[in-house]
Amino acid sequence: MREFLARIRRRRLWQVSAVYVVVAWGLLQVADTVLPTFGTPQWVMQTFTVALVLGFPIALVFAWAQSPASPASSGPNVSPVPAPELAAGDVAPARRASGRSWIAVMPFKVSGDMQGFEAFSEGLTEDISAGLARFSYLAVVVPESSRNRPSDTRDARAFGEALGARYVIEGSVRGSGDTVRVSARLAETASGVSLWAENYSRNLAGMDRFAAEDDISDRVVATVADSFGVLVGELIAEIADRPESELSPNDWVLRTFDYLRLYLPGPHQEMRAGLERAVEAHPRSAEVWACLAHLYLNEYSFGFNPRPDPLDRALKAADTAFELNNASQFVNQQLAQVYFFRRDLSRFRAAAERAISLNPRDTNTLGILGLLMVHVRDFDRGMELTQRAMDLNSNHAHWCHFSHIWFHFARGEYEQALEAVSRVNISGNFWIPLATTAIYSALDREPEAKAAAAQLLAVAPDIASHARANIEAWHFASGLMEPLLDGLKKAGIAIPAN
Repeated sequence: MREFLARIRRRRLWQVSAVYVVVAWGLLQVADTVLPTFGTPQWVMQTFTVALVLGFPIALVFAWAQSPASPASSGPNVSPVPAPELAAGDVAPARRASGRSWIAVMPFKVSGDMQGFEAFSEGLTEDISAGLARFSYLAVVVPESSRNRPSDTRDARAFGEALGARYVIEGSVRGSGDTVRVSARLAETASGVSLWAENYSRNLAGMDRFAAEDDISDRVVATVADSFGVLVGELIAEIADRPESELSPNDWVLRTFDYLRLYLPGPHQEMRAGLERAVEAHPRSAEVWACLAHLYLNEYSFGFNPRPDPLDRALKAADTAFELNNASQFVNQQLAQVYFFRRDLSRFRAAAERAISLNPRDTNTLGILGLLMVHVRDFDRGMELTQRAMDLNSNHAHWCHFSHIWFHFARGEYEQALEAVSRVNISGNFWIPLATTAIYSALDREPEAKAAAAQLLAVAPDIASHARANIEAWHFASGLMEPLLDGLKKAGIAIPAN
């Protein structure tokens, strides 16, 4: 009954009914006044009245048939469903125009004797669709029908092609006793090739079903769709050789995500120049402005290719992005980072929490903002966020481990800090050997400290001249600035005084 009423709302039958009744009543009033003037027999009025009454259900049937049954959007990026007969080629122009990649979620199939789990399966499908819709670079196509998932790859391909979706997530729900197992798969529609697959098992004996549903859908969405997700990796590879003149605003966001996976000065210079041209070509794109704000910020936070007034330029770009779209998670994240490095901590915290609430499944947002909270000694919240990022997506950014490094270093737990460093695998970045040098020095392990210092100098030969500025940029509120500098000095790196 609830679904039936929802369909009535979506097809706007209430409005049709109201309009018909008002118009019919008006016609009856006019007929009752005019017809007697001409001496019209009574049966004419009676026939006219019967015709209006019989016309009411006919009007409703006609409205039902003609009105689209588009489901209510669960987010800003949920796209209306094409008609069932619409082929993928028919929606390709719309897809190209949007610059976003279209994805559909097939209804998860309940397998075996799983009586009562139909709602669980439907909830997974809806939650995953809603979660994907929070990512601006995806357009989620929500089907109205097909409550049963096709059983093989050919059906999955047909499902995606019928909706004009290039990618499809499909899955199944199985159970044994108190254990439920959910299988999920991401496939490319054209080829049917699996890009990712995972199984999730949960014991429901002492667990609320909604909590289990949320836990699984959160992990599926983050692993597939966030900026370190499987799908984004595919999208980045697709545009790698695309000429700059053909890049959409969405493509520039993806290229920025590619840069964020490495954080190196060479790619920074190229990306900054490209984004400066991109905001000229797309001045109304909030997220392109947010990307440029981040590249300006890296001039200050990492010392990459510095030019005058990087923090002022970063704030101006972030403010422009916010004015264009203050509901964008990515925009709010960049604004929070700008506030942090400008040491405006009250605004940093407000923008950070706003960004997290807009998309709590984006591990890049959780990870970087959690790390910055550790830097301001909000250890509980910072560790909670970065651990959440790492739990949601096993392919999370390696720099998430820096939260653990600084947390343990601040507590004098140097062995644990050293173990956290070993989990970071980012080549060419000076922060890993810098942290390693300081930790070994704190442990009084001089040979290892000097070896780490040699690695640091190999990555950044002039580190002695800018180490103080680099460390202060991040650690102005952590209390770790002097301990880190002392560790470098102890390992033989001559850091100039202020």
